[in-house]
Amino acid sequence: MKIFEGKRGFSPNLFEYWKNFGNELIQHYLLDARVIDEGLINRDWILKAINKVKEQNDIRYINKLLSVLSLEIWYRLFFSKEIKPHDKLM
Repeated sequence: MKIFEGKRGFSPNLFEYWKNFGNELIQHYLLDARVIDEGLINRDWILKAINKVKEQNDIRYINKLLSVLSLEIWYRLFFSKEIKPHDKLM
């Protein structure tokens, strides 16, 4: 897969976001995810996706992991009420 240098179009630079914030957020929230406990997402898939990003810098998996992170945050905000609307993620 060819990695483009610099930002393209209106999309965020996911590689930079991953390096600066995303990886840490994924490790913090998804390794102990409520969506895994509820059976919505498979833990093995998350671990496989994290390894794909580490080994291959595969942007498709960064995008998917960030989507699952969004689901996890939404779940904790509206269902389990573990996160309050004014809370910072980390």
